[in-house]
Amino acid sequence: MYARQKTLSRYGRSAKPSAQSLTFPASVGGINAFDSLMQMPPTDCLYTYNLMPVEYGLRLRKGYTEWATGCVESPQRATGEVRSIIPYESNVNAVSQDRIFAVTDEGIWDTTNFGETNPAQVVTFTTTGDAAGRGVWCEFTGAAADAPVAGARGHYLFYADGSNGIWQYEENTGLWSRPPTGVAETDWWYIDPTNPGTSQSPNKIAFPIEDVAYVMVFKQRIWVILENDDDAFYLPVASISGELTRFTFGSKLPNGGDLRGLWSWSLDGGAGVDDYLVAISRGGDVVVYQGEDPELDFSTRGAWFIGETPESRRIVLEYGADLFALSTLGITSIKGLLSGAPVAVSAPSSPSQKINRFLREDIVSGKDLQQWQLSMNPSDGFMQIITPTPINTPFLQYSMNLTTGAWGLWDGVPITCAHSTSGRYFMGASEKYRAGTVLLYDGDLDGTTIPGLDVFSPIAGADPFGFWSQTAPGVNSYECLGGEAFQGPAFYTIDLGAVSEIGQTYQVTFGVSGAGAGAQCAVIYGTDSYENHLAEGDGLFTTVITATEATSELKLVAIFSDLGNTFAGTITNITVVKAAALGEAIKFRSLTAFQSLGEHARLKRVGIARTIGILAGSASFNVNAVYDYKIETSIPSPEISPSSGVNVWNSAVWDSATWDFDVEGQSFPVGVLGMGRSVAIGINGEATTRINIVGWDMILNVGGYL
Repeated sequence: MYARQKTLSRYGRSAKPSAQSLTFPASVGGINAFDSLMQMPPTDCLYTYNLMPVEYGLRLRKGYTEWATGCVESPQRATGEVRSIIPYESNVNAVSQDRIFAVTDEGIWDTTNFGETNPAQVVTFTTTGDAAGRGVWCEFTGAAADAPVAGARGHYLFYADGSNGIWQYEENTGLWSRPPTGVAETDWWYIDPTNPGTSQSPNKIAFPIEDVAYVMVFKQRIWVILENDDDAFYLPVASISGELTRFTFGSKLPNGGDLRGLWSWSLDGGAGVDDYLVAISRGGDVVVYQGEDPELDFSTRGAWFIGETPESRRIVLEYGADLFALSTLGITSIKGLLSGAPVAVSAPSSPSQKINRFLREDIVSGKDLQQWQLSMNPSDGFMQIITPTPINTPFLQYSMNLTTGAWGLWDGVPITCAHSTSGRYFMGASEKYRAGTVLLYDGDLDGTTIPGLDVFSPIAGADPFGFWSQTAPGVNSYECLGGEAFQGPAFYTIDLGAVSEIGQTYQVTFGVSGAGAGAQCAVIYGTDSYENHLAEGDGLFTTVITATEATSELKLVAIFSDLGNTFAGTITNITVVKAAALGEAIKFRSLTAFQSLGEHARLKRVGIARTIGILAGSASFNVNAVYDYKIETSIPSPEISPSSGVNVWNSAVWDSATWDFDVEGQSFPVGVLGMGRSVAIGINGEATTRINIVGWDMILNVGGYL
């Protein structure tokens, strides 16, 4: 009886659960290449591409869309890639005075207006090459004596690069020009160091403005650096011309190399807020100066070595009260150095501490390239390291959340430079994308295009039967007289000189007049097939053609018929442009930190993983468990588009006026396989909306000690 009661009582008790749950929060801490893989915080990750760590979780970056195209000379002299974006903010509160200039290795272009396909080239460079277009710039407001109008001050923009020297833009005229060089007081000049003359009669020499590689403003003085020089020159206070005086930096740079640049840095150094002058050499020396007048009271506040710098002169970024510098040690905080923090060892002196393992290797391998740039986009809250154009791998940019300090990676964005202005982030496209193109960081798709430049030219064509003719030389008007005895299409071929791209979509527009009801004609480009592009009667017509062949020939087609519908009329106002097109879904992938539930010696087997997120729109993805630090594990891409299928999120719009993303929570559970002592979550997918991943839940079984 006792034994039976024991057995019955065992039946009545609930069994101990064999499955456990584990929650992975989204990797708001970003990439971690610093801590131990076994003890990494659960809020960090091994990598995250295009899913950027933000305050709520992981959020998909924005896409890129074309802002302006056509910054290319004809014939093209160089690569034509946009290498610098220069915003100009007028001192007049009028948006019409602001400008956005794009700099290529062929010159400077005005790309202020969205959708521009034929921008004005405002400067033509005489020298092309790798340094051409990779410049620096600054704005400057001069004294009243320099102003073009009496009693007003001149407002200027200066640009310089190592191949084409220095140029200046004057708001009053809206024109670019060289600073005047000569020996007059209104010119740029300096005293011959080998034969200075006397104070009453100095021996003046015209300053070599074509050799200026760097320009900046410090305490109302314009400073410049010549190419391959370790010293700098400065103009008088509040002046845009006059004598340039040499200031010696080279003797204070023990690790050698030319002077890469000078930067103004505002900081409270203990005696109130003041501006400091920071000099950095190619050899990696950093020297900080304080003072008002270089000839009277300049003094050094400190000198440090931060590792060799890349060839670029755009390696420093001011953020708040700090100044970040890029070198082979990673990113160094100058404020951290001044406060005594070790160089690039701890977070106070190295904001890139958690990714330095990857970043240093990249910088060392690309140190001799000039494409490196530190940039910032305040409107989306990130700092970015723009890396050189890859040869065989996807484009890659490092991006840091300015609020949390977390790092993520942009993957597949084909840019060479970037700059923020008026709340927008403009980027220069690599020639691998399209020469002469300015991109805007915006939207939910990658590669949205604007309509292209009209390639049609009103020239005479050829018609072997003589039915067609141009109504007058140079006029966009072509007349067909018809032919009752002729059956079939009559072609008029015009060689545009611009070859169509196979697969590219073109929009062709034209007007028809004088044709009878039912009379048919067509205008085709990039194809020999006209049947699907016929226009009937008079009117304005638009047809969209996907090119099936590479050809420079545009054809006017008249249909002759014995049914009384023979075309006889005039085709006018022909345009042929590349059609605007929506971009592609943004691809993303990420791998969280490995977790072991506090028992690393026990095996775990995950059965279900559920992704939790917030989104508006749709996304498709694959999720899997990755075991035992197998970082190289590849998560397959989803086989379907982010618009249909079983593993797709969808949500409705909710309160979009309050949030910049919809707060409709979604979750998606999937079954996973495998077994190991520690486990991470890997995700691979694509989306047409800025999804926000909050985290993952997992159901798993824990085994014995093995």
